[in-house]
Amino acid sequence: MKMVFPLAAGCFIALWPSHAASQLKPFVPTTQHVYVTVTPNPPIAPANPAPPAQVTAIPAAQPVTPPAPVVQQPVDSIVELNLEDPIKSQSKSYFDFDKGKTFSYGESTPEDLDASRRWLRDSGADLMCESRAPADGFVAYDMALVEIDKKLDELKDYFALKKQLESVEAQPFNAVDVGLILPKTYLFRTREGEIGGLEISSIDDKSHGLAIRYKLIHQPIPEQPPPGQRRGAVLNMALLVAQHKTQLAELQKTYGDSHPAVLREKRMIAYLEEIEKVNQDFMKNGGDRAMFAMKRQRVSVKFNLDSAKDKLKDDSPTVKTLQRMLDKLDDQIKEREADLAAATQPSVAPTTKPVIFVQ
Repeated sequence: MKMVFPLAAGCFIALWPSHAASQLKPFVPTTQHVYVTVTPNPPIAPANPAPPAQVTAIPAAQPVTPPAPVVQQPVDSIVELNLEDPIKSQSKSYFDFDKGKTFSYGESTPEDLDASRRWLRDSGADLMCESRAPADGFVAYDMALVEIDKKLDELKDYFALKKQLESVEAQPFNAVDVGLILPKTYLFRTREGEIGGLEISSIDDKSHGLAIRYKLIHQPIPEQPPPGQRRGAVLNMALLVAQHKTQLAELQKTYGDSHPAVLREKRMIAYLEEIEKVNQDFMKNGGDRAMFAMKRQRVSVKFNLDSAKDKLKDDSPTVKTLQRMLDKLDDQIKEREADLAAATQPSVAPTTKPVIFVQ
């Protein structure tokens, strides 16, 4: 009978009754090596990984091309007023379209015919109200005048109106009978060259005068060409200034230095030179396009404002509107200058560390 007794974990003794104890042999278990391959867990990527940092090449600076400037055109506003027949010395009988100014009958020194003629030429008076017979309307002095079928509001095209007046000669004294059917519209050119429209609205038999409406049709300010044509524009601007200076010299020979036509021509030359200065500064130094456009527009608005003040009162709607536009442009230019100055201050750019993913 074979008996097995456990001695220790992993050791056993087998006994047989017929054998001696000396023949007992211990059981030594064989060692077995087990090799286990352990694979580490892969790195866990975030749910929305940020893209790796990229380096973008900065393109070379391109030459700055100025935009086509916006030109603020003159305002052709309609003016209404009443004139009086020359009944007494204080009667407001004369009117100058160029200045937008009325004169009393007494200012013309009617008692002296020669002095009155000199006064008409020196004062620039274009029209005298005379609704009584034999004139039955008004008297025009040194004006080219023609009756037209259009309404005053429809007169807008300066060059078309100028061409229409080319064949009309100015008359030193022209008594115009306005008739009984009113309103009537006339196209005129003053001795100083201003073009405009005149409407005789009504005749007031009680106050002995005329109710009139008129407006001056200004020559459009030349538009600036596109940037691609800038080189030719410089030559065109220089030629334009030279033409106006020639015209100024002719006007000065005829009227002197203080005549309204001379002052307008000087203002036009100053306007063109200022526009060219803004353009040249931008082309030479480069700069901010928004600033360039605002400065360019400011010159145009200032020109229109000064022209309007020559003909209208400071509290007129046209002058007030132009003044508000000029003030607003000045504020916008100051704000833009402040923004540009702040942008040129040195600053430290934030540094961004690239995100590295372990693959």
